[in-house]
Amino acid sequence: MERLIESSSLHVLPGAEITYEHSPPASGPHQLPAPTAGVHEEPIDEPLQVAAVEVGMVVVQYQPTVSAQAVADLETLADPDGVIVAPAVRAFDGDAE
Repeated sequence: MERLIESSSLHVLPGAEITYEHSPPASGPHQLPAPTAGVHEEPIDEPLQVAAVEVGMVVVQYQPTVSAQAVADLETLADPDGVIVAPAVRAFDGDAE
């Protein structure tokens, strides 16, 4: 089990400089309010991604290299009750696409 980092409860203002250990981030300083669930056409800033996870949402992201069909398939996972689908802000750690 991965332990949360100490700063996970830290709320920051928009524009704050934050460096996360992983991409996408799963915990750490974050900005409120959490983004709305559903399909997002633009990437969600990482501090908002962490806020979404904090309130129990699932954030599904994709790299710009995936096909339009793959994006359409992922968008079917979006749910207004807590699943976000959005393009990624930056490259993921590891081999995930």
